[in-house]
Amino acid sequence: TLDSDASDCNQAEADSRCVFSGNVVITQGTLDIRADRADIHQRGGEVVRAVLTGKQALLKQQMDDGSPMTAK
Repeated sequence: TLDSDASDCNQAEADSRCVFSGNVVITQGTLDIRADRADIHQRGGEVVRAVLTGKQALLKQQMDDGSPMTAK
């Protein structure tokens, strides 16, 4: 899931860039991302690049071996 305070995205285009801003939270399985802004680039309707920015963008995930991974 992706939650944010605001978004600027044209989902009608297969090749596009969506900008999510303000309290961005992205979760998928054990992946947890927190950022002030997320620029999501799509090609052919698939996400090909995500740029996360902010005062302290944070990424956490539990790896396959059970160990935690944290990046700032």
